[in-house]
Amino acid sequence: MTKKVEKIVLHGRGVVDGDVTGRALVMKKSLSFWSGLNPLTGTLRRGQVEPENVGRSVKGKILVYPFGKGSTAGGGILYFACMNGFAPLAVINIKLDTVVANGVIATNTPTVIELDKDPIKIIKTGDLVRVDATNGIVEVFKEINE
Repeated sequence: MTKKVEKIVLHGRGVVDGDVTGRALVMKKSLSFWSGLNPLTGTLRRGQVEPENVGRSVKGKILVYPFGKGSTAGGGILYFACMNGFAPLAVINIKLDTVVANGVIATNTPTVIELDKDPIKIIKTGDLVRVDATNGIVEVFKEINE
């Protein structure tokens, strides 16, 4: 069996410039950094994310989720995670709220929003993803078995 790679290109709006490539961590529900992310370990907490994502680390991942929610202190939690070396490589959101904006700007995390296709439906956890936030482009590399 051979593996073929399909590239899917999404276009959106870059919020924080940068160009990074990494593996995706996808959540279908909104995320509160305040109660959903442990800044000392970079892991996602129970009760705030889907069961399959509990305990997973955001460190070095392309974090994909619809939008943020919760306290304005959430941006500080992302900043604290970054200072501890547990930040995501990039963030992809359907829409940006002020909590996430505060965090990604403070941590200089490349971020793309308002994509022309729903990233939650296209990107799967483990997909290789390039985020070119400077140009608002997301490239998704999917391995297909033939």
